[in-house]
Amino acid sequence: MGARGVPYVTVLRRALQQALIGMRLLPWRAAWPARDVTDRAVVERMAGGDHAAVRELLARYRSTVYAAAYAALVDPEQAEAVVAGTFEQAWRNAARFLSSHGSVSGWLTHLTRLNVAALAAGWPPT
Repeated sequence: MGARGVPYVTVLRRALQQALIGMRLLPWRAAWPARDVTDRAVVERMAGGDHAAVRELLARYRSTVYAAAYAALVDPEQAEAVVAGTFEQAWRNAARFLSSHGSVSGWLTHLTRLNVAALAAGWPPT
């Protein structure tokens, strides 16, 4: 137990989250992902209009999407634009995704690649 009876894990988690927010890695201050909820359940909530679900999906996959975009573009600003475009597309197309049998990570990777290709072709990421 840490100070004031708070478990060390909780103290460490809060400190890490504040550090990530300070480094702009969690700009929307997304809550830590609840791992007892499946990714597909989060997308179902997104399809229903739940903004907290978008923040949760962002907390789970932002770094993966950013890494894929940065590896292809080697430009932090363009990679950030791709991340924003990818999660915006995910928000708009969540209901359509639910009719498929793919994984959420595969879907987000596909959206990322589409946004990278659009940006490389001179189109703005959507």
